[in-house]
Amino acid sequence: MAQQAGSIIKPRLHHWGIRTKKLNEMVDWYSRVAGFEIVLEARQTDVSEETPPQAAYVSNDKEHHRGGFVELPMFKDHPERNMMPGVNHLAFEYDDIDDLLASWERLKSEGINPVLCTDHGPTFAFYYKDPENHTVELLCDAWEDEKKPREIMSDPKMLANPMGKQVDPARLLAARREGASLTELHERAMNEQYLPEVQGDPMVLV
Repeated sequence: MAQQAGSIIKPRLHHWGIRTKKLNEMVDWYSRVAGFEIVLEARQTDVSEETPPQAAYVSNDKEHHRGGFVELPMFKDHPERNMMPGVNHLAFEYDDIDDLLASWERLKSEGINPVLCTDHGPTFAFYYKDPENHTVELLCDAWEDEKKPREIMSDPKMLANPMGKQVDPARLLAARREGASLTELHERAMNEQYLPEVQGDPMVLV
């Protein structure tokens, strides 16, 4: 379809790239957490100053790649990098609450636990930290009505409490197995019926 002259043609977000000093750990972690598979890689076990760039390009769907990890010998850690401007987190969406909870349960069995879990209002979101301490969000809509999350997100009231209410995934899963609907889970979460015993500090996501 022809575009009106001067109009914005909206592209889709396709992939991300991450600089790393822990290439193997990062590839393994994203594989375990979100099912990424290597499409192309150039990795060596013995890395030195003369080693060429190490890289792995990954995908978890039909696309040729959705992410890339690159490691160069000159990369260095910075003790205050989390306080510097930059991309805050990556987020991956599930089709429904059952997939999100099943993934939480699987990851927990593998020793990978979220640092914070919440019902934001539009979505349920579980936050993890990858081996480089990047924040990774796994989420799903908290509403059956697909228009509702956008409606809530555009409400100025959202700015007063963007984190919503913290939740305990184990309690959500138990309630779901007892037959609670998505609507019931959301309403109870917002009424603080699924609060964790110890609430996390939202600053861990900065």
